Amino acid sequence: MHDDQDMSTDHGYFIGDTHPHKKLQHGHSEKVFDKDCKAWMIEWIKWLLEIPYDDTPIVFRQGNPFDKSYDGLQPMEGDDKGVLFIAVPAYGSSSNTYNNDFVIVPPGEWHLFLSPYVIFNSVQEYPSLDNDRLFSMAKRQVDSVYKLEVLLDGLSLECCRVPITANDNAFATIPHERNILGIRRSEMEDGNNRIQIVADGYGCFLNPIDPGLHILTIKGYSPTYSIDTQIQLNFRGPKSNTKR
Repeated sequence: MHDDQDMSTDHGYFIGDTHPHKKLQHGHSEKVFDKDCKAWMIEWIKWLLEIPYDDTPIVFRQGNPFDKSYDGLQPMEGDDKGVLFIAVPAYGSSSNTYNNDFVIVPPGEWHLFLSPYVIFNSVQEYPSLDNDRLFSMAKRQVDSVYKLEVLLDGLSLECCRVPITANDNAFATIPHERNILGIRRSEMEDGNNRIQIVADGYGCFLNPIDPGLHILTIKGYSPTYSIDTQIQLNFRGPKSNTKR
C-alpha cells in the first residue's frame, strides 16, 4: 500500500519484475479515459451513492453488479470497453460478495476499479461537523487499518491510498430517499439532490484481465471493520475482429 505522493506507473518496486501481475495494475497518476486513480475513486463513490439502498451491493450481498440496474460498466466507450466498478460489503463478510457462483463479465476490454476500504462522509450525513473535521474522521478510521490484502488468483495486488478533501470539490447525486447514508431529501441543500463528499481509503485499479475464471480475494481489518470475501469473475475477453 502506498500513499498519495509521487506515484509511479511502474509497480516493479513492490511486486518485482517477474511477478505475473506486474503489467496488470495502473499507477496512481496514470490516466485511463482521462481520469487518474483519485478521479476514478470519486466516480466510484458517486456510482455507489446513486444506487437505492435496497440494491446497494455493499449492504446486501445479492444480485449481479453487471445487471443494468447497477450501471456497473462505466464509462461506456462504445459497447465493449470502459471501466468496470466492483463494490464489496461494508461491514464484514465471510461469504461471496455476490450471491452467484461467479460473475460473468461481458465481452470487451474492461478495466477494473474497486475500493477494498473507504470511508466517505458529508455534512448532510453529520450536520454538526464541517468538511475538515469529516475528512479528519475518515482519515483516522483509515489510519487504523492494521491489515489489508487484495489478491487476484492468490497473488498480491497493490492498493493506492486515496484521500479526497473538500478542495477536490467532489459532489455526488443521491436520487433516492432511501439511500446508504440515511440522508432525507429535505436535508439536501439544493434542489438537485447533490451533496459534497470527503473521503479517505484505498483504491485498486487494474488493466483488462485475461479471459477465463479469476478469483478476487479481499481481506481487511480495523477496530471498526472486517471483511474476508471472494468474488469469482469470468472475464470473456476482448471482442475478436475475425469473422467466423
